[in-house]
Amino acid sequence: MKKVLFYLIAIAILIPAGIIIYKFFIEPEQHYRSIYHVPGNAIMIIEVENPVLAWKEIVHSDAWEKLRHNDYLLKLDSTITRIDSVINSKKILFRMAGSRKIILSVHETTPARYDNLYIIDLKKASKFKNSSDYLSKILNDNYSVTERVYKNRKIYEVYAKKINEIFYFTVVHDQLIFSTVPVLIESSVDQINKLTLGRDLEFIDVYKRTSGKGLFSLYINHKYFSKYLNRQLGKSNPFVNIIKQTFDYSGFTFTIDDAGNIALSGFTNINDSARSVLVPVILSGETKHDIARIVPRETASMVSIGFKNIEGMIKEIRDKQYENFPESYNKTLSRLEKKFRISFTKNFLSWIDNEIALVQTQPSNLGSNDEFAVVFKAKNNKDAKQNLDLITRQIKRNMPAKFREVNYRGYEINYLSVPGFLKIIFGRMLEKLEKPYYTIIDNYVVFSNHPQTLKNFIDSYISKNALGSSIDYYNYIKTFSGKSSIMLYLQTPVLFSNLQSHLSNSVWNKLKSNKDYITSFPNIGFQLKNEDNLIKIDLSTEYKHEIPEFKPANYNIDAFEFSEGTQKQLLTDTSGNDPSVGFSESSIIIHDLDANKHEEFFADGSLKLSVGLRRGEKHGRFYEYYPNGETKIKGRFRNNTKTGTWKYFDEQGELVREEEF
Repeated sequence: MKKVLFYLIAIAILIPAGIIIYKFFIEPEQHYRSIYHVPGNAIMIIEVENPVLAWKEIVHSDAWEKLRHNDYLLKLDSTITRIDSVINSKKILFRMAGSRKIILSVHETTPARYDNLYIIDLKKASKFKNSSDYLSKILNDNYSVTERVYKNRKIYEVYAKKINEIFYFTVVHDQLIFSTVPVLIESSVDQINKLTLGRDLEFIDVYKRTSGKGLFSLYINHKYFSKYLNRQLGKSNPFVNIIKQTFDYSGFTFTIDDAGNIALSGFTNINDSARSVLVPVILSGETKHDIARIVPRETASMVSIGFKNIEGMIKEIRDKQYENFPESYNKTLSRLEKKFRISFTKNFLSWIDNEIALVQTQPSNLGSNDEFAVVFKAKNNKDAKQNLDLITRQIKRNMPAKFREVNYRGYEINYLSVPGFLKIIFGRMLEKLEKPYYTIIDNYVVFSNHPQTLKNFIDSYISKNALGSSIDYYNYIKTFSGKSSIMLYLQTPVLFSNLQSHLSNSVWNKLKSNKDYITSFPNIGFQLKNEDNLIKIDLSTEYKHEIPEFKPANYNIDAFEFSEGTQKQLLTDTSGNDPSVGFSESSIIIHDLDANKHEEFFADGSLKLSVGLRRGEKHGRFYEYYPNGETKIKGRFRNNTKTGTWKYFDEQGELVREEEF
């Protein structure tokens, strides 16, 4: 993308040359829309009606004062300033060409290589005096020009001697087409007869609603965009692939205010053959999003789903996911209901109101999956509790599963050890919740893989420190319409640390170097709703110059007893040894009472400790490691008690001392 900077300068030079060649060497033809000349394999397209004016709007915003110091944007700012000064000093023919629409499209030309195609609308340029003088000034001894013919069109090749690069351009239907890759020029010429985008009704439907609005328009071709985005992330992302399966094209208009707040507004269409769960979710209706009133303020992300009828939405989700084998799924569901003598529809879906939220709380030492929670808005919390209690009793009677209950600050936390319980009902949408804990707060039922996550919800609600009670959140979120199908909220200072597990190491390192610029937009919102057979999308970012440093939580949790049996769900080591040689009074937090091993990891993914388990208690070999990989402690537990010889090592792997138990 760095070459884009130089190409902008080249465009400023080649536009006048193209105008002269167009008027003097090429017969004028019928005027076509510039967008029709973009090849159909474009990954994304940027359309700017007035490039210089748009850039001035951006650089005059408050956000630019900080962002301009970013290495990439600093070079871009310098380049644009140089072009602007040349224009104002009337040194090139830009002043005669006037304001020209420019289209930039991105294409994969060879595997993992992406190049740009530029299309400049010349309109009806008049003839200029002394054209030969202008050409000699623009194309001096530093350039050599050759030409060739492709399908009756002249393609001009300008060789820039100083940088040893060739630029290719041609003029078709009043459009100057420019690139550094000849195959893109040829593909654009091919569009004269193909009109790939010009004949695509799905693209036209999105294009006509967004073209010419805002500072510029952005179009995404999801057929190719997902592959591009996964490469930029450094690894495949399941959500990106779902987007590809769901949508054809998206079109947005871009605006920015004086304070630097950015807004994208536009439309996307749904792929007719899409089997994605997003389709029934988006089309299930709209509602006001209230769950933020019990979500912890230090939330990284929240996806709130609104609907009119939960049973209808779930049926549509199942039909999409199990389209190839619906009978098999229905038989499995029926068999489970018969075995446990419950009804998933009556005893679970019946009490859900009109909203579900998927919440990723603040990063911590629990692990990314444990920080995940699902919140259901209940029609009546008493009805929800009665039905969940019934499910618990019935499953307990019919299988040797463990159910535990604790009371935390007046709220019951329950543990349901039935693998895939929520996945049976909701499919892949809730596959992260394998054996969930749950609690009821006000009129909301919260499920999570870890009880500490539920304790965070309870603490935030009791202390009135929920996200929904934040003035900053309230002032930001009210900029969106009151009701929608999906509302995505990101709190970037909190989210930033969570991103590491979703990115390759190289991408993560680049991201870290730009952390200050990314977190300058602390609130990002993304809203979807059904409108005129298209999906209306609104995205808004809020800019703040100074953002307090966010520090991830590091929980050190006291043990508490479950009501059944004597097993401790949170097991704290209190041996009181010198932390320089071993323990540091840290907790071992066991979040799956049926697992046979518990492991914890450092932020870089390396193993921090490992301990064997039996019935939720420490039982078996125990190892703890330093960040450099050397063993810190090793020993054995038996029935949650240390036994045998325990050895303690320094960071060089040398034995420091031993203890007998």
